[in-house]
Amino acid sequence: MIGTILICFGFFVGTIGTLIEAGGGFIMMPFLAKRILSSWNANFLLKSSECAMINILEKQNIMNTTINPHTTSKAFLSLALFLGLATGCSTIKTRQNVASLQKLSSEIPTEFKELKSAVFAENDVTTDDSVDVVTESISEATNHDITEIPPSIISEKKIRIPVELNEHVQRWIAYFTERDRERFQRFLNRGQLYRDVVENVLEENDLPAELYYLAMIESGFRTNAHSHASAVGVWQFIPGTARRYGLRIDRYVDERRDPIRATEAAAKYLRDLYNVFGSWHLAMAAYNAGEIRILRAVFKGRKRNFWDLIQSKSLPKETAEYIPKFLAVVLIGQDPKKYGFSETNNGVSYPKLEAVEVPGSLQLNQISKLSGLTLDSLKKVNPHLNFSQTPSSVARYEIWVPALSASTLKAQQSELFRNYTKIQRSTASTGIAKTSVEVHRVKPGESLLTIARKYKLSIGHLKRINNLKSNRILSGTRLRTQSRAYSPSNFVRYKVKRGENLTLIAKKFKTSITKLKVSNQLRKNQIVVGQVLKIDSPDL
Repeated sequence: MIGTILICFGFFVGTIGTLIEAGGGFIMMPFLAKRILSSWNANFLLKSSECAMINILEKQNIMNTTINPHTTSKAFLSLALFLGLATGCSTIKTRQNVASLQKLSSEIPTEFKELKSAVFAENDVTTDDSVDVVTESISEATNHDITEIPPSIISEKKIRIPVELNEHVQRWIAYFTERDRERFQRFLNRGQLYRDVVENVLEENDLPAELYYLAMIESGFRTNAHSHASAVGVWQFIPGTARRYGLRIDRYVDERRDPIRATEAAAKYLRDLYNVFGSWHLAMAAYNAGEIRILRAVFKGRKRNFWDLIQSKSLPKETAEYIPKFLAVVLIGQDPKKYGFSETNNGVSYPKLEAVEVPGSLQLNQISKLSGLTLDSLKKVNPHLNFSQTPSSVARYEIWVPALSASTLKAQQSELFRNYTKIQRSTASTGIAKTSVEVHRVKPGESLLTIARKYKLSIGHLKRINNLKSNRILSGTRLRTQSRAYSPSNFVRYKVKRGENLTLIAKKFKTSITKLKVSNQLRKNQIVVGQVLKIDSPDL
């Protein structure tokens, strides 16, 4: 009887709370209520929008609430009050709340609610030349005494991300300067090639220049870096996030390996993360571990400070090391001589490039002849192309050309597209465009695996285009390394609409789910609103 009265009283007080603009701010939850809130947070995290969660953290200040155990009777009373007040608080919509949500929603991609399906897996780069190969376990002791870098140094170096010296950062400085000195010097030297490109993009997006060093700890500035989690390129994008930020990934091209396009995508992603978390430390942690995982850690640790989250052991081990590693690299990179490294400003920089639009299915050797550039130089500035041609899945594609040669190629554009149109017309009846087929003669000691790696193909694809039934090949055998490609006129790019799935889209275009998944490199049947699919249908 008494319990019923208390619960009713709690709901009554909650109703009164809806009339108070900051009604959620005075909730005082004792021990039992805290336990219930912890389990409630887990479900709420997955069901509510991320914007609303951030708003709750700010308005109710629940992460800074001090909780003390009470007696059983007080705990029961508090539980009743909590249930009622939570009901009331869920309906509060003050003008300030609405304004905050509107601001956040304008800064976050529309697909943000679907992001939990694209959470980053752990980002351990498999190539030898990458910082993330190193796995250092974080110390159990957490000395929270932080020594700040003198303001004069921060001002002189124009550092915008808070740089703090604590035991975690010092341990990584010691690691790079003692145990990993040679490799770190290679990072500094290689990074110099891309420094102007990265910093220019960061400046255009009004982002801190020191985010340049984030690429260093992600990949060591290797464009071909690849991780177990299928993260690729200088910025180590996984496929879902890469496509969400406009990078093309298909059989013909992987723009995650394009240092310019990938940097532009990374800048947009980091800006969105900062708009959500309001902290560069948390934004970079989310870049490493995924947005949902960091939001969950914020709820679990009830703190919005990275170092507090480390102390409460709310973060994954890799992410707890990620920010200290980054700060160590920033400190060394800003003053390499101080730490015994040679100067990296050797005058080497990425060539100034211009994007030139050319037809799809165009061989790079044709572009080489028209522009006066060597084939190797074209491949070097277009490392994202999987073959020695532009993608066959599109009618037009922009390739990078050194600025000095761009004008020569642009003068030939009209002729290129005229020839391309003639090819399209001549193959319209068959629907297949013949491309020059590269043939490889098998040498002693070679296998399908080594040949497939050489031409960036799968063994299955090699067997299919050469009608091979087994993996055995003989020395001297001639193998096709590039099959005929469909004409761009046979492809259509389709943007997924709300309520659609692969089954509906397959029926709409009279194709199969399997073909859709193969054409778009999908491992699962899950797609998100706004995702662009490449569709190859016999009726197109």
